[in-house]
Amino acid sequence: ASILISRYALLRQLNLINPEDLLKLERIRRILNIYRTRSVFNRILRIFIVIDVVKRFYQHRNPQKYLAVLQKKLAQQEQEIAKIKQQIQQTEQLIKKISHE
Repeated sequence: ASILISRYALLRQLNLINPEDLLKLERIRRILNIYRTRSVFNRILRIFIVIDVVKRFYQHRNPQKYLAVLQKKLAQQEQEIAKIKQQIQQTEQLIKKISHE
């Protein structure tokens, strides 16, 4: 961005570009950034859609393997829940200890 600003400043100094043109160029730059951002967002959305389609295909093709994957995922999340409950309990004990002092 600083390189572009210095280019604009040089062109302005040489009277090759007027302030109105600078505003137009800035507006065009903003619009292009918006379109690039939309394009990236659309690509990411398409990737998620493809992942979902592949996941659904895998689901229907081999339900036993998919069930095993889901059970493993559930076990991992239950472990995470247990850790969070333990942290809650430790924090509650710390609060009680601090409040009694």
